[in-house]
Amino acid sequence: MADINNFLALMLQLSVPIVLGALCGTIAERGGIILLGVEGLMLIGAFAGVAGSFFTGSAFAGAVLSVLAGALVGWLYALFCLKWKAQQSVVGVGINLFASGITAVMLKAIWHTEGMSDSVEAFSSFTVPGLSKIPVIGALFYEQSPYLYLMILIVAATWILFYRTKYGLRYRAIGDQPYAVQTCGVPVNRYRYTAMMAAGAIAGLAGSYLSLAQNNLFVGKRVKGLEALGKLVD
Repeated sequence: MADINNFLALMLQLSVPIVLGALCGTIAERGGIILLGVEGLMLIGAFAGVAGSFFTGSAFAGAVLSVLAGALVGWLYALFCLKWKAQQSVVGVGINLFASGITAVMLKAIWHTEGMSDSVEAFSSFTVPGLSKIPVIGALFYEQSPYLYLMILIVAATWILFYRTKYGLRYRAIGDQPYAVQTCGVPVNRYRYTAMMAAGAIAGLAGSYLSLAQNNLFVGKRVKGLEALGKLVD
């Protein structure tokens, strides 16, 4: 039974960034925006988390910075797609390339190295005595980080917002028939900007999990052809 709990606990740990990333894409898609930049948003969130923790000495501050950075990039994503009418798929690919390049350059600028950052303060996993011994559901309380419980709250809150509030109904309608909803006086773009910022914040949080919970450092992702950018800060 202990082996089953260990396996389930590990499965839950690995599911956190996947679930949050999928939720990020779902939020955007429900509003009629194709979000192919989830990977880039998570990469920026992972870097922002480590940078925030490095400069403040607090993993919590790093996670907050990840959320803010993700929300900012989500807003920029919406700006390109909604105001400047850029092709959404192209913007998504561009965000991924931009994230790979800017994190590589900033990694070189801050830590004067390539590949990975220095170790920083990270969130510790914890076990709840007694509850962790319960068959099956005990995995929820065995060697888990705060991110798991935050993920559950975010998923539940998103479901309630989408299916139990008038705002969720409007937003889902925007994804299906935006012009029809606009004729009813609903500010379509305001809903979409807000949703994209929320999606970006969730993706940033997912990225910070990779660098502040699973690890305590940032491992850079390089794109062929962008390596020379790192030399600009030498």
